[in-house]
Amino acid sequence: MKLFNAFILCVLTFFAILYASFTIIDYGSLLAQHVSLFEPLADFFSKALFVLGFLMFPLLLIPVFPLIGLFILFLCSVVIAAYSKDWSRLGGLLVGALIGIFVLKLVDIVLMIGRHSLEVAYFLPYVYSSYIGIIPLFFMIAGLIWFKHIMKWIHLGGITLGATISFFAGFLTLMVFGEFLQPSAVHALLLLVFVASGMILGNWLGLKKEARSKEDPSN
Repeated sequence: MKLFNAFILCVLTFFAILYASFTIIDYGSLLAQHVSLFEPLADFFSKALFVLGFLMFPLLLIPVFPLIGLFILFLCSVVIAAYSKDWSRLGGLLVGALIGIFVLKLVDIVLMIGRHSLEVAYFLPYVYSSYIGIIPLFFMIAGLIWFKHIMKWIHLGGITLGATISFFAGFLTLMVFGEFLQPSAVHALLLLVFVASGMILGNWLGLKKEARSKEDPSN
């Protein structure tokens, strides 16, 4: 379970850094243009956005690159699982990343629904996430600081396993029934409902199992 948690942490951290990178570059580019900063600074942000997009292109469109990326993240998770001793801190990062990305996508959905346009709503997750993508990193920092204070209410393995299983279950469900559910905001909202339900149920079952094992150490 430790290796599984470490792998999920690496995957979520990758996405959190990716979202934050787009946010920082986009805001930096806007600032350089509208506040009349030095021209080299504006060029730097423009080139940084191009390089980031260029690096993400093969990950999104060429199947072998995501597999290579997952393999690298798996190797990182093996190292983390082998050498990390204080999982209360890493657990805070993991829970913070889970909740932060959940909140990020929830804000996307609210903005999509508020536009009442199917054509615009289709592109809004990619538009708004790039400008509010710093949210997951904020939640990860908060989780790193506060996780020790909320550990009695959280079962790390349960919440991680529940979120992962429910995400794939929701994704497969939408693949089968997605054509009957429009617009795309409905797809995203249902997926978040699946994930939230899985996190809550997994956390509850994990805490229940942990309490039972404390009452009966022989099990």
